[in-house]
Amino acid sequence: MAGNKTSENMESWQGKRLHEAAEASGLSSLEIGKRMGRSGASIRYWWHGERRIGLEDLKTYAAITNYPLDYFLHKERRLPEDQQLRSKIDTLVDELRKFTGAPEGYKFVRTSNGNAVCVPAHSHPKQEDIDLIDKLLVRSM
Repeated sequence: MAGNKTSENMESWQGKRLHEAAEASGLSSLEIGKRMGRSGASIRYWWHGERRIGLEDLKTYAAITNYPLDYFLHKERRLPEDQQLRSKIDTLVDELRKFTGAPEGYKFVRTSNGNAVCVPAHSHPKQEDIDLIDKLLVRSM
């Protein structure tokens, strides 16, 4: 029983924000988990407040969802409307790129710095690998 009380007492606002950011970014717990090298269940534990997310994982999560880290750290701070609009626009741009820029069998994924790189559609690269692809592409240009 004591273990249940602990998880019931955890703040749920952070988990709700994690989940909202994922939904707004069009990402499932499985996709985020694969990009972070974790299971989809681990991501859902964070969403439901059953486990706390560590700072390093939170930084990666913020980069994947393209949300500012500060949004997940402070309950009293809300995401500015322009950030929400930017997030929606980025999602729409990514969707548009899927139809106009990515060859068949490929998809675009977001890097930590906001760029998009094209990877095979069936792949689920970790965020660090996505960032490495971006760095290699920038160097080759």
